[in-house]
Amino acid sequence: MFQDVWIRAINHWDSYDANRSLENWLFTIATNLYRDRYRKAKRWLGRVKQYFNPELQQRSGRWRIFQGLRMNLKTC
Repeated sequence: MFQDVWIRAINHWDSYDANRSLENWLFTIATNLYRDRYRKAKRWLGRVKQYFNPELQQRSGRWRIFQGLRMNLKTC
């Protein structure tokens, strides 16, 4: 994550205001990056739970896709 913060900072260096603290700007980038990753992980976990819970699959309307994936995995 450290490298990602610096990559974002370098890519958006033109948006940095020199009258403000560089430390606070980098901290804000790091916080937003962490939040984005947390949200992505949360969505991924929900999809994994949905995949392994047939009741949730049927409610979502995507159960056919998941059933097809399961059948493909069983035949491998």
